[in-house]
Amino acid sequence: MLSRSFVRRVVCVSSGLRSLSTYSPSMEEIKKLRTASQAPMKDVKKALVEAQGDFPAAFEWLRKKGIASATAKAGRTAAEGLVGVFVDADKKRGAMVEVNSETDFVARNDQFQTLVAMVTRGAHATSLLGELDMTAMSQVNVEDRKVADLVPELVGRVGENIVVQRGTTINVNQGIVASYVHRVASPELNLGRAGALVGLEIEGDLTSDKSQELEAIGKKLAMHVVAAKPKFLNRESVPADRVAAERTFVLEQVEQQAKNKPANIVEKMVDGRMNKFFSEVTLIDQVHMVEEGSPKISAHLDKEGSRLGLKIKLSAFQRYEIGEEQL
Repeated sequence: MLSRSFVRRVVCVSSGLRSLSTYSPSMEEIKKLRTASQAPMKDVKKALVEAQGDFPAAFEWLRKKGIASATAKAGRTAAEGLVGVFVDADKKRGAMVEVNSETDFVARNDQFQTLVAMVTRGAHATSLLGELDMTAMSQVNVEDRKVADLVPELVGRVGENIVVQRGTTINVNQGIVASYVHRVASPELNLGRAGALVGLEIEGDLTSDKSQELEAIGKKLAMHVVAAKPKFLNRESVPADRVAAERTFVLEQVEQQAKNKPANIVEKMVDGRMNKFFSEVTLIDQVHMVEEGSPKISAHLDKEGSRLGLKIKLSAFQRYEIGEEQL
């Protein structure tokens, strides 16, 4: 005779299986995955059902089916706010910050916009270089006061939570830092919904005329960064574990499609698809979306460098957009 505890366990397990089998994704889940993958609605629903609501698994399911790209964002938040950009007059250093608010109404508030501009200039004035997390940004000085002290005061005035989310600074020794702000909210303060910084180092004599042309090249490249959303600067900057995981993924696909083909052919196919992967995620390997003729970024910089009698090296970049989840 079966014990009552055993029967209870069986009932619990079977109930759990029934709840899994009848899983139906919510509209919020569908919207989130559709935004991240840019996949059709029906495929998004199917992926969520197959993964039982596990977002990363659902995204990977779409990707294996060829419906989602390796460059798609794996999730987004509903944050509002503004991105601020500031580059000094000699174009040797640039800073960019993201400050979040709860609503777009507050993001349009003059006091909020002034705060974003002040924090951006505060980040620019620090000795810090590279990416600055929330903790580092809270210690940035703005007119002899720390960001951590200024923000609560504005929160009290606008009645809404405000978070100085992140920042970045880029320096060049010889060359220029270029910038671009997208969906501008305040032209005077250089604030918008998205922005990018690009560092271009050069070898050669940078005259005033050449500097202006280099700045124009940099601005177009920053516009490309906002549009194309590269994840890494070049192949060397892609983490080894990310490359290994991608190669494993590509090899599985090729082996399924190229059964009974010689190993050297399989290897060439894998190398070809890895090159495509790098052309999607690394800035230097991408096709320029703004420049006429859509040249490869590396080839374009070589060509422009030859034209100006300079050697141009892409040394750094950063892209921020309000609402994107940081991975």
